[in-house]
Amino acid sequence: MSSIVAWFARNAVAANLLMIVAFVGGVFGYTKMEQEMFPVVNISGASVSVSWNGASPQDVEEQIVTRIEEAVADINGLDRITSIANEGMGVVNIKGRDDIDMQEFLDEVKLRVDQINNLPQAAFEPQVQRWEQRNAFMGIAIHGDVDPRTLKRLADNVRDDIANIPGGELAQLQGVISEQVNIEVSEDALRRYGLSFSDVANAIRRSSLNSSGGRIESSTGDVSITARQLADTADQFGNIIIR
Repeated sequence: MSSIVAWFARNAVAANLLMIVAFVGGVFGYTKMEQEMFPVVNISGASVSVSWNGASPQDVEEQIVTRIEEAVADINGLDRITSIANEGMGVVNIKGRDDIDMQEFLDEVKLRVDQINNLPQAAFEPQVQRWEQRNAFMGIAIHGDVDPRTLKRLADNVRDDIANIPGGELAQLQGVISEQVNIEVSEDALRRYGLSFSDVANAIRRSSLNSSGGRIESSTGDVSITARQLADTADQFGNIIIR
């Protein structure tokens, strides 16, 4: 070490050049450093949630949670599985090892879940969500002396307006009750058009869905790209073509 210091002391030009190179490299590296307004911390894991209205926690555990656990029990890179069974809802948390390829792990989880064919018919489609950690910057509460449906639609409009502001693309809506639409088909209408209940259900299943288009990285964080065609209102369900 002393010989290196002595050499630089005798060669001032080389020492100055090295300092300039280090300074320029530091400035260049700082300008190219990735910056995000809300950094996303990816955690090796995913959650599978299934809604089943009116089901007891025991039924959710036996007919949903257990079957999902069995389907994903031997995935490569699996660390541990924890589950929660509530009334009308079941959640399976799947933790992977830190050294896995998270995208391959997530794809395998989705594939295993999609292959489950013995879930209750009244249960909704399983939702697979990758674990992420985001820090909220600001929250807005909306309230008023109106019915919950009107309040939710107003909150949707506010969320969309904020999402159009530069830097507000990650705005999310929380604490709302999802709307429920009941579809009733008369037997006379089915006979008249030669349809069955399965025809109606399959048409709704094909036409009312959201399709994932992947993720893109932006200055504000990772943004999910989704083609949204999921019907939410009676008018939207009424526009679905059965045949």
